[in-house]
Amino acid sequence: MSATRILTVADVHQHRALLAELAGAVERVRPAAVAFVGDLLDSNGSAPGMAGLEECAEQVANLATPELIFVRGNHEEDNWPAFAALLRGKGRRIVSLHGECHRVGATGVLGFPCLEGYEDPFLEGREALAADPMEWLPGVIDEHGTTARTIWLMHEPPAGTGLSTTITANIEWATAVRRFQPRLVVSGHDHQTSLRTRRWHAKLGRTVCVNTGQTRKPPLRYAVIECSETGEPERIVVPTSGPTEVLVL
Repeated sequence: MSATRILTVADVHQHRALLAELAGAVERVRPAAVAFVGDLLDSNGSAPGMAGLEECAEQVANLATPELIFVRGNHEEDNWPAFAALLRGKGRRIVSLHGECHRVGATGVLGFPCLEGYEDPFLEGREALAADPMEWLPGVIDEHGTTARTIWLMHEPPAGTGLSTTITANIEWATAVRRFQPRLVVSGHDHQTSLRTRRWHAKLGRTVCVNTGQTRKPPLRYAVIECSETGEPERIVVPTSGPTEVLVL
């Protein structure tokens, strides 16, 4: 039986229906951490069906998981500080990753920045990172070793997988993946391609890349990463509107 489960989700965009489905999924899975791979928030403001920041923070704070991890998407901008303050005010610790490596149990999770949008509010005093990951990523890997080459979370998908269009795919991230070959990459941002093609995973070299980007309407699309006691990802479970898809790593 796997020692650790990490539930990853992207592109929720503060939509009440998706937040409600997320709460149900977390209740069923009981993961050690929920990792938001960008665009939990929506910088465009309110729209029908969207929760306000306080309501969104309440929903996220009540998730049945001990740990909340955030990677910035292009919609986490000026709205981030207020949301983060609301979560902290509700007693929840925030792990916001910006080119940093974090352990969930024995599993290493490295969060990439997002090159789109306005990132300064998310930095919370940290330095901005270069768009070229070769300027900062080797240092992170030198510090953390193989732990930093386990799971990479990046809102913008790496280019070259067929899981995203050329508009949203990121060439810089693809270069980093090909060079360092992490075990697993999880992204979002592209709301349509995987749903249209029914392909949600591919490989860049030895690295498995997963894109669970989704539309802003149910059903919620997410991935559960099941890891061994040594921290290695063993399989990924992606519930869909049809049969649940399982990828053994």
